[in-house]
Amino acid sequence: MPLTSVMVVDIETIPDRAHHEGDDFPILPFHQVVAIGFLEANIERSGEGETYTLQQLRCGGETDFSEAQLLDGFFRYFERSKPRLVTYNGRAFDLPVLKYRAMKHGVQAPWLQKGGDRFSNYSYRTHASDAADCSSVIVNTDGSWSDGSGRFHGHG
Repeated sequence: MPLTSVMVVDIETIPDRAHHEGDDFPILPFHQVVAIGFLEANIERSGEGETYTLQQLRCGGETDFSEAQLLDGFFRYFERSKPRLVTYNGRAFDLPVLKYRAMKHGVQAPWLQKGGDRFSNYSYRTHASDAADCSSVIVNTDGSWSDGSGRFHGHG
């Protein structure tokens, strides 16, 4: 069944000082999530194309939420809507951090972990119908890049 909504997600983190010291960039499990911003839109299909109707643009949670409450609220909402997920560098940073921090707090995220089959889920790099990582479009895995014009340039 085709997805009916799209969610553009970005997280903000700080070093988890309980597990990381220094000024270097922490490894992924030691990033504490302090904000989850998202845009949600309905997908409307016509012929070969799609249009989107904005439903909401916000930062999840409340100012006094703990990290566990923020993650739990986000994943509960995510589980209900089961959207197409759009991120920038989400496969390499946002999604792994969200998964690690959810594990730390015992927060369940079954659709994110198990949605679809082996090749049809949020973590699989080439399955754009469920998830799109914009950094994979701008910088291809072969080192080519786009200047925003829709043209891609080689790396050498």
